[in-house]
Amino acid sequence: MGAAVLHMVTVAGRPAPELHGIAPLLGLLAMFVVAEIAVVHITIGRDAHTIAFAEIPFVLGLFFASPGTVITARVVGGAVALFWHRRQTLLKLAFNMAQWWIGAIAAVAAWTALSGGGSPFAARGLVAAFVAALVIEMSSSVAVTGVIAL
Repeated sequence: MGAAVLHMVTVAGRPAPELHGIAPLLGLLAMFVVAEIAVVHITIGRDAHTIAFAEIPFVLGLFFASPGTVITARVVGGAVALFWHRRQTLLKLAFNMAQWWIGAIAAVAAWTALSGGGSPFAARGLVAAFVAALVIEMSSSVAVTGVIAL
């Protein structure tokens, strides 16, 4: 519920910077599915960590699609990969979708605030994209660490 409220306050109704229609959504969906399937598994002692490269399509989406399209593609594309490829339980899938949604909203909000509405390819837009990638990664790390601690 928190993600839905945050989404409505920060993202809803913002226009797309360049591309419109279904093509950006389908392209981003495909990239997020691939990013969640082609992961790197790292084992440190007894702990196992999985690294997905979802920040790459996320940043590309910031430059070429509407914020709502980027967020939708992140959540739905990731969910398709986890449900179809990894066969995650519904509880884990729901957790992942919620943490992706909140992280994507926070990252879009940071990018929007820092880019200042100028060209996303200017220095300010590139720095904003880097910060957005950090925000989404930190959000995910905090959520997963919190669940593990519980």
